[in-house]
Amino acid sequence: MAKLDSNKVFSGFQFGLLVGGLVALFRAPRITIFRRGINSDSLAQLKNRVNSVDPITRSISEGKEAARRRHDELNQLP
Repeated sequence: MAKLDSNKVFSGFQFGLLVGGLVALFRAPRITIFRRGINSDSLAQLKNRVNSVDPITRSISEGKEAARRRHDELNQLP
């Protein structure tokens, strides 16, 4: 039975990480929105689209609005 050299195993692991990282970088989908540059209008449209789709963000904004209303109600009491 052959004995494994721990230095070679570690070097092979590092080499595999390097090659795998490079392959992942070149095969990953490109995000072209940042290459074209974002103007303020398209950024606002993107934020609105994300906020309208994301139920967590919507729930947080509804909770903040309810807290503001309650805070205003409490400040109006004598």
